[in-house]
Amino acid sequence: MERNEAAVSQPISDREIPRRAGDPGLATALGRYAAGATPPDDPLEAGRVRQALRERTAHVYGAERAETLDPLADAAAVAGRLALAGAVAEETAAGRPLPRLALAEIRPALQRASIEGAVLETDELGALHGFLSAAAEVEACAAEAENPRLAEFLGGFARPEELVRHLDRIMDPAGGIRDQASAELAAARSGVRQARDRVRGHLEQRAQSSALRSLLQDTRVTLRQGRYVLPVKAESQGRVKGVVHAASGSGETVFMEPLDAVSLNNALEKAESEALRAEYQVRVLATRAVARAREEMEGAVGFLGLLDLLQAGERLRADLGGTIPELADGPEFALEAVAHPLLVLEHGQEGVVPTDLALGGDDHCLVVSGPNTGGKTVLLKTVGLAHWMAYCGLPVAGRGRVGRFSDLWAVIGDQQSLAADLSTFSAQLVRLKGVLEGLDEHRLVLIDELGSGTNPGEGSALGVAVLERLRQAGAVALVSTHLDRLKHYAVRSPGVINAALSFDVERLAPTYQVEWAQAGRSQALEIAERLGLPDDLLEAAREALGEETQEVERLLAERDRLLAEANRERDEATAARQRAEAAEREARALRERLAAEREEAFGKVEAEWQQTLEGARREVREIIRHLKESGNTAAADEALARLDQQFRRQAPTEQAEPAIVEEGPKVAVGDRGRLAPFRKAGEVVAVDHDRGEVEMDLGGKRVRGDLANFQRTEAAAPRPEEPAPEPAGGGTSGRGPALPESTRLDLRGQRRDEALATLQHFLDNAYGAGLGQVTVLHGKGTGVLAEAVQQALTDDPRVARFGHARPEEGGAGVTEVEFKKGG
Repeated sequence: MERNEAAVSQPISDREIPRRAGDPGLATALGRYAAGATPPDDPLEAGRVRQALRERTAHVYGAERAETLDPLADAAAVAGRLALAGAVAEETAAGRPLPRLALAEIRPALQRASIEGAVLETDELGALHGFLSAAAEVEACAAEAENPRLAEFLGGFARPEELVRHLDRIMDPAGGIRDQASAELAAARSGVRQARDRVRGHLEQRAQSSALRSLLQDTRVTLRQGRYVLPVKAESQGRVKGVVHAASGSGETVFMEPLDAVSLNNALEKAESEALRAEYQVRVLATRAVARAREEMEGAVGFLGLLDLLQAGERLRADLGGTIPELADGPEFALEAVAHPLLVLEHGQEGVVPTDLALGGDDHCLVVSGPNTGGKTVLLKTVGLAHWMAYCGLPVAGRGRVGRFSDLWAVIGDQQSLAADLSTFSAQLVRLKGVLEGLDEHRLVLIDELGSGTNPGEGSALGVAVLERLRQAGAVALVSTHLDRLKHYAVRSPGVINAALSFDVERLAPTYQVEWAQAGRSQALEIAERLGLPDDLLEAAREALGEETQEVERLLAERDRLLAEANRERDEATAARQRAEAAEREARALRERLAAEREEAFGKVEAEWQQTLEGARREVREIIRHLKESGNTAAADEALARLDQQFRRQAPTEQAEPAIVEEGPKVAVGDRGRLAPFRKAGEVVAVDHDRGEVEMDLGGKRVRGDLANFQRTEAAAPRPEEPAPEPAGGGTSGRGPALPESTRLDLRGQRRDEALATLQHFLDNAYGAGLGQVTVLHGKGTGVLAEAVQQALTDDPRVARFGHARPEEGGAGVTEVEFKKGG
C-alpha cells in the first residue's frame, strides 16, 4: 500500500505513520513532488525520477502509478517490493520477460456501468473486452514463471470469469458485437442483409437499363443520408423521377433515389432499426455484467498498474546499470559504485564517476568539503535519491545496502521566498528547525552548505552547534560546507568524519573523487590565478587572508601534496602487485598446459608401447611353440635378439620434468624415478648394469624392466655397488633372463594393464630361470584383476595348470601356477 507524503517542513509525527514496536518504519519528509518540479519544492529532484519511470511504462495505469509514486509505508512493504523487483529482474535476465501490455482506459466505462439506466456503447464494451483479452497473458505468465515469489505474485491475479465469458460470447476481436450475441440480433441482422441486397440489386438493374444509362454519370450504386441512390447528371435531373438527397461539389452530379426504390430503402431502414433494438438489448445485458464485476475489474486495473510499474522499474534498472538494493536492519547504509541516477540517464553509465559511501554505527556524521562545482551537492542528492528510490521499491544506480530510517530530511537548495519574507539564511533556519525537532538515530539528514548565507563566524558557530546536536542524537547525517571551523570540528569529534571532493587545479576541473578523512579546500585563489586574474589583485587577497589563514592553507596544500604522492606510490605498488600476480597466473597456466600436453603425449606413447608389448608377447609365445616342436634353439635366440633390438629402439621416453636429474652417476639402489611404461614414480631396489635391468618398488609393488626405460628424478646417497647376479639356467642364448627375486608376485593395488605387464615379465623370468611353480597374489576385490590373471595364464602356452590356493593360504585371492616341463 502506498501513501501520500506531507510537505517538506512537516515532521513525520504529523503524518501518523504506523510503526511497530522496535521497528521505526520507513517514511520521508520530502513530500509528493510534481513531475518536473525544482528545489525547494523537490530538493532531491525526485519528480524527475518519477518522470523517467513514467516514460518507461506501457499504459495509463502504470503511468499514473509512476506519477504518484511515493515511499511505501513500512519496512516489510519495502522489503517485499524490492524482493518482487528482484524477481522481475531475475526472470528478465533468464530470457523470460513479463508481457508488455497495451491496455485501453476502461475506468470511465466502469463508472458509467454502475449508473442506473446507463448502457455502455459498443466501443466501450470493445475496450473492456480488449483489456481482459490482453490481461490473459498475465495468467499464462504466472504458470510459466520459475521464480517462486514472482509466480506467487502473478498467481494472485485473476480476471472476472463471468464477465470474461459474457464478453467473449458477444464481442468479436475487432471490438464489434457478434451476430450471435443473441437470437434476436442474428435474425435482425440477417433481415438487414436481405433488405440491403434487394435495394442494391434493384438499383444496379435500373442503372444498366437503356432508359437510365445515358442519364447517369456512372452505374455505381452509392449511399447518401442512409439511403441507396444513383449518380444522375445534373442536366438530366428532370428526366428521372425520384428524390434528390445530395449533389457533388462541382454541381455536375445529383444523387437521386428513384421513386421505385423508395419502398425498398424504407424496408432497409426498418430492418436496421430492428437490428439496433436487438443490439441495444445485448448492450443492456453486457452493461449489467460489467456493473456486477466492477470491483474485480478495478482490482485488475490496480494490479496491472503495479505490474507495469515493476516492468518500468526493471527497464530503468537496465538503463542505470543498477541493482536492487538490500534493506539494512538498522539506521546505516553501505553503497558501492553509486551514482546520481539522473546524471547516469543524461550522460550514460560511462560518463558519470561513481563513489563508495558508508555511514552508520560509530561513524554516522560526514562533513563534505571541497571547491564549488566539485560535486558536494550531487553527492548528497545521490545518497538521498538512493534511499528514496529504494523505499519506493525501485533499483538504485549502484549496489549495496540502504539504511532503515524512519524519515529523511533534505535541506538542499536556496529556499528564499519573497512572499514569506524569507532570505536564504532565514529559509535554511526554518528547515533546520524541522530537522532538529524529534531528532533521533533513525533520521537521515542531508544539509547542503550548512551555515552559509550569513556572517562566516556566526554561520560557523551555528553550523558546529547543529553538527553537535546531530552527533549527540546519533542521527546519520551528510553535511556539505566551505567553513573551516566545521572541518576542524569533524577532526576532533568522535562519530564525525571529514571527506573531501578533489579538484584538479591544473585542469580547473573537479574529479568527483571522494577522499576520506580529508578536509577539502575551496581552491578559490588557485582557480583565480589559473583563470588569469591580475597578480597584484591575488597578492592583495592573500594579504587580506592573514598570515594564520595562509599558513593553514599552506599546510593543507602540503598535506594534499603528500597524500597525493602517497596515493601515487600506493597505486604504483598496487599496479606492480597486480602485474606480478598476472605474470604468476600466466606462468601457472603455462605450467599446467605443458603438464597436460606432457601427460597427453606420454599417454599416447604408453598406449603404443602396450601395443608393442602385446605383439612381442604373441611373438614370444610363437617362438616357444616352435622351439618345443623343432628344438632349434639358435633360431629362437635369433628371434629373441631381434625382439630385444626392436624394444630398445621403440622404448618410450617420458618428457623430463624440471626435477629430473639428467647428469650424474649410474643408477643405484635408492634412486627415485619412473620406469616406462609405468607412470607411477618409485624407488630402485635392485639394478643390473651388465644386463641393463632395474627393479623398482612402486608403492609396495615390485616391477622389473630395462634400465634404458628408467628416468631418475632423485639420486640416492652413494652406495657400494652390488655385484650383478649370475645368469641362471643353460642354453646357447647370450642373454639369459634374470632370476626373479621371489617365486611370489603381488599384483594387488595395480591397474589391470599394469598388472598384466608385470605378470608377463614375472612369468618370462620365472620360466626362463627354470622355476617349476610360482604364486600370484591378486586379491578378491571385484574379481576383475583375478579374471584378467586367469585369462592371461590360459593364453600362455608355458603354463601347464593353475588354480586357487588353499583357504589357509589365501583361497580365491591367490593363484598357484605350474609351468610345463622342459622349459
